[in-house]
Amino acid sequence: MNAIRLTTLALLVLLAGCGIQPQQPVIETGPLLSWQERSQQLLPLSRWTVLGKVSIRNGDRRDSASLNWSQNLDHYRIFMAGPLGQGAVNIEGSERLGITLEVSGEGRYHADSPEQLLQQRLGWSVPVSQMPYWIRGLPAPEQAHIKVLDNYNRLERLHQGGWDIRYLGYQQQSPQNAANPSQTRALLPRKIELRRGNELRLLMVLKQWQLEPTLSADNG
Repeated sequence: MNAIRLTTLALLVLLAGCGIQPQQPVIETGPLLSWQERSQQLLPLSRWTVLGKVSIRNGDRRDSASLNWSQNLDHYRIFMAGPLGQGAVNIEGSERLGITLEVSGEGRYHADSPEQLLQQRLGWSVPVSQMPYWIRGLPAPEQAHIKVLDNYNRLERLHQGGWDIRYLGYQQQSPQNAANPSQTRALLPRKIELRRGNELRLLMVLKQWQLEPTLSADNG
């Protein structure tokens, strides 16, 4: 009987790690926030690092990589180790400076359009300009979108820019030494699935968020 229980438990753990699970509720402290209040809470979070994993399916090709994403206002650095059989990929850029892509063993490339550069060098493209919003559980501003909220007024599903985005879990995080008390109960995504058509699918598992307090323009 013990062996059967252990086998069943192992199978459940395996399925939980590999399958797409329904979004699990996270208990929040304080009153339930409206969507407007939640958006106002998340938008100021513009300095952060998130660690996790990403899996990519492009047609018949499947790859996975560890993920280290740092965001400082509009400047981003996305480091992926092990994607596409290439060892490591480093993506760094901003709206003003464009994007630089460094592929292990291949070289360093620069372009104004991140989407075009990723398509040319990696064979797939993600909307880098919108991702800093999507990864926080927000629609990108000033772009048409359709959103579906869950019972906690968090994004459950978002359709924007030709992408279908599903939020499969959240986790509670707090900025270090947060001056704004509302930021101390920020809920950020834990698992996100992004699809474009039937060919391109990204699954991001965000294991650890590190938030920095928002700085004023005079200090930033």
